[in-house]
Amino acid sequence: MVERAQARLVAKPWGTDDLHPWSREGAGRRIGEIRYDLDDREAPAPALQLKLLFADAPLSLQVHPDDAAAHLAGRRRGKSEAWCVLRAAPGAHVALGLNRPQTSAQLSAAIDDGSIAQLADWRPVSEGDVLNLPAGTIHALGAGLVVAEIQQLCDDSYRMFDFAGARPLHRDAAVGAADRETAPDASPALRLSAARSVLVESAPFIFERLSFAPGARWRIAAARETWLLVTDGTAEIGLNPGEVGDAFHLNADRAVIEAGPLGATILCAYPGPTPDPALLFALSGSARGAAGAPSDHRAQAGPSGR
Repeated sequence: MVERAQARLVAKPWGTDDLHPWSREGAGRRIGEIRYDLDDREAPAPALQLKLLFADAPLSLQVHPDDAAAHLAGRRRGKSEAWCVLRAAPGAHVALGLNRPQTSAQLSAAIDDGSIAQLADWRPVSEGDVLNLPAGTIHALGAGLVVAEIQQLCDDSYRMFDFAGARPLHRDAAVGAADRETAPDASPALRLSAARSVLVESAPFIFERLSFAPGARWRIAAARETWLLVTDGTAEIGLNPGEVGDAFHLNADRAVIEAGPLGATILCAYPGPTPDPALLFALSGSARGAAGAPSDHRAQAGPSGR
């Protein structure tokens, strides 16, 4: 069964009161997150969490534990995540890793004196950019950004620097969890077919962009927990109308996706470690199923650059 995920608005000091076009709610409050939750309390707990993040001001510089560290702390899993930039103001930046390697002692001292903010590797970003943030990656969103985030379902975050200067830091936990090296450059998307591009391929999750031409009809076969987020255009997903900002969840089920008159772009995420070759199948009558290109239900791997 396709379930429409419930959009829960979360106020944050770095958020915005303008959520258009992602939501028509939130006026008068500074919303930093839209978290997509499931209504069925009896269903198995998902392994992934889908969010939208709205940053009018920089977020804290932070790091998350990996699975091994989380297990030692009695948690079920760590927190790897990935971002897809949906909107970026001119000059927008994100912090991703360090600009030079640090020892544990150096990193600890940099957190104490605040110089960690200058040691972070601040990179310019624009709409459409994708950033992979494995657990342990030091990171922060800068101001002027809207991003879609997929993450492991875990709320453990260790703050290293707070730009507002008001919230506590977690120096020892952060140093223990952090990768103290520079972060690699982003890998290009891996195009599987005319409709599918893999943005991030990892053990915790696969993150894809699905691109559908106007009126295209596809069948999605979700062998496991699968999240869908409409980011452009409109689509009917298993008889549920979907607009920008709407999210859906499937688990061991199939549904028909029919793109609207302007087509549709949908972000899709499910547990890894490898892309599911049977995820999408072009239905009859959809001869030009994706971005005006001939439909192709078989995964054709191109140059990965990975």
